Amino acid sequence: MQLIDGQPVFAATDLVGFLACEHLVGLELAALAGLVAKPERLDPELDLIAKRGEEHERRYLAGLEAADGV
Repeated sequence: MQLIDGQPVFAATDLVGFLACEHLVGLELAALAGLVAKPERLDPELDLIAKRGEEHERRYLAGLEAADGV
Protein backbone atom coordinates (compact mmCIF):
# COMPACT_ATOMS: atom_id res chain seq x y z
CA MET A 1 0.00 0.00 0.00
CA GLN A 2 1.25 3.44 -0.86
CA LEU A 3 0.00 6.99 -1.10
CA ILE A 4 -0.35 8.47 -4.57
CA ASP A 5 -1.70 12.02 -4.78
CA GLY A 6 -2.84 11.72 -1.18
CA GLN A 7 -4.93 8.60 -1.83
CA PRO A 8 -4.08 5.08 -0.65
CA VAL A 9 -3.36 2.71 -3.53
CA PHE A 10 -3.72 -0.97 -2.74
CA ALA A 11 -1.67 -3.80 -4.19
CA ALA A 12 -2.45 -7.49 -4.53
CA THR A 13 -0.50 -8.17 -1.35
CA ASP A 14 -2.85 -5.82 0.52
CA LEU A 15 -5.81 -7.92 -0.61
CA VAL A 16 -4.08 -11.10 0.54
CA GLY A 17 -3.29 -9.46 3.86
CA PHE A 18 -6.93 -8.40 4.27
CA LEU A 19 -8.13 -11.93 3.56
CA ALA A 20 -5.72 -13.28 6.17
CA CYS A 21 -6.45 -10.58 8.77
CA GLU A 22 -8.96 -7.75 8.35
CA HIS A 23 -7.25 -5.82 11.16
CA LEU A 24 -4.05 -5.69 9.10
CA VAL A 25 -5.51 -3.15 6.65
CA GLY A 26 -6.30 -0.80 9.53
CA LEU A 27 -2.75 -1.14 10.81
CA GLU A 28 -1.31 -0.52 7.35
CA LEU A 29 -3.47 2.60 6.93
CA ALA A 30 -2.39 3.83 10.38
CA ALA A 31 1.26 3.30 9.45
CA LEU A 32 0.72 5.11 6.15
CA ALA A 33 -0.76 8.06 8.06
CA GLY A 34 2.20 8.04 10.46
CA LEU A 35 0.05 7.13 13.47
CA VAL A 36 1.99 3.95 14.25
CA ALA A 37 5.40 2.64 13.32
CA LYS A 38 5.47 -0.23 10.87
CA PRO A 39 7.39 -3.16 12.38
CA GLU A 40 10.54 -4.29 10.62
CA ARG A 41 11.39 -7.95 10.32
CA LEU A 42 14.72 -9.51 9.59
CA ASP A 43 14.11 -12.30 7.07
CA PRO A 44 17.21 -13.70 5.33
CA GLU A 45 15.11 -15.75 2.90
CA LEU A 46 13.12 -12.69 1.84
CA ASP A 47 16.37 -10.74 1.44
CA LEU A 48 17.72 -13.50 -0.82
CA ILE A 49 14.58 -13.51 -2.98
CA ALA A 50 14.73 -9.72 -3.31
CA LYS A 51 18.43 -9.87 -4.23
CA ARG A 52 17.78 -12.50 -6.91
CA GLY A 53 14.89 -10.44 -8.29
CA GLU A 54 17.06 -7.34 -8.53
CA GLU A 55 19.84 -9.33 -10.26
CA HIS A 56 17.31 -10.76 -12.72
CA GLU A 57 15.95 -7.28 -13.47
CA ARG A 58 19.47 -5.90 -14.08
CA ARG A 59 20.24 -8.77 -16.49
CA TYR A 60 16.93 -8.35 -18.28
CA LEU A 61 17.39 -4.59 -18.72
CA ALA A 62 20.96 -5.10 -19.90
CA GLY A 63 19.65 -7.55 -22.51
CA LEU A 64 17.07 -5.06 -23.70
CA GLU A 65 19.67 -2.32 -23.95
CA ALA A 66 22.04 -4.61 -25.86
CA ALA A 67 19.24 -5.52 -28.29
CA ASP A 68 18.52 -1.84 -28.92
CA GLY A 69 22.21 -1.07 -29.37
CA VAL A 70 22.09 1.50 -26.56
